This record gives sequence, structure tokens and C-alpha cells, in this order.
Amino acid sequence: VSNNTVTSIVIVSHNEERSQFYQPAFNTVPTDIISTQSLEVDTVTGSTFSSTGIINAVRDALSQALITGDLGTDLSLPTRKSRH
Repeated sequence: VSNNTVTSIVIVSHNEERSQFYQPAFNTVPTDIISTQSLEVDTVTGSTFSSTGIINAVRDALSQALITGDLGTDLSLPTRKSRH
């Protein structure tokens, strides 16, 4: 995060085993979060659990940054809406 903008998302570990299920989400979701500056991004069909895991991990990282003071106080976390 730089100047209250998410500039990079790095997946440092995961417990996924089949790349055909997780790789589409790994390739798409971080980029979507960065480009929209929101956690309200679509999950990837066929990679729903991986997509949700990435979104939740980014939410947790941003929450932790707010708690530790690494982010400015004027930043609020976006919330994820249900998709039908």
C-alpha cells in the first residue's frame, strides 16, 4: 500500500493442490483488486474458493495494516457484496 492505494498483492503461501483450479484466480483476482481499488471483485468461475480466499486474505492484510497504523486513518475497508 502506498498513499492509501493498493499497489501490489503477493500470494506468499497457499494450500491449493490443483493448479487448474487455483491458477485462474491467482492470475485474475489480485489484478482486479488493484485495478478497482476494491474488494468487491468477481470471483473466477471454477476457482470460487481460491478467489474468495484471496479476497479474504487481502481484507485481513488491510485490516492488520489499519490496526498497526501502517495505513492512514482516512482509509476505510471496502466490503464484499453478495453476488447472485
